Amino acid sequence: MTSATEYLRPIETGMARSEIEALAERIRIETGVQTGYDLDELISTRGGQVRRIDFEDHWPHALRVEPDGSFEVCFSTHRPARCSNTTMAVEFGHIVLHWQRVRDVHPDAGMRIPVRIDDADEGLIRSRQEARFFADAFLMPAALAREVFQKGGANAVADTFGVTIMRAEVRMTRLLKYAS
Repeated sequence: MTSATEYLRPIETGMARSEIEALAERIRIETGVQTGYDLDELISTRGGQVRRIDFEDHWPHALRVEPDGSFEVCFSTHRPARCSNTTMAVEFGHIVLHWQRVRDVHPDAGMRIPVRIDDADEGLIRSRQEARFFADAFLMPAALAREVFQKGGANAVADTFGVTIMRAEVRMTRLLKYAS
């Protein structure tokens, strides 16, 4: 009799935001992704599948990674495409940043990211923050985002990279705040 797969939460990297963003931009170049609209194909070529579900309360996870590395990204069909693009990039960030760490410590386990994160789980909150740093840089690389922003503001950034205006504003605020 085979035991059920154990799904663990991600193990945070402890990397600095700048390190995560540099990694994300390098992976963006390696994968050839141009906008958020390329992410379905990226997910499938990396051994994953995208599952769009009618209502968010009907599933227990945003990301589930099996012990063999195959994975499923889930999100609501009721979310706009630009929100879904960011969700896919965040979950891809968990794969890149956290999956190998879980696998190294627990080779027979999978990894699961819940749809809703418990405010008391500091490790999961930090992992999500790392994945968001990754997603923002992956979708909106610094130099190109600054160039687009100078020509047309946050709306142009959102349109160019297939993200919401809110994500574009967050990214540009960080880029402008930490510009040297």
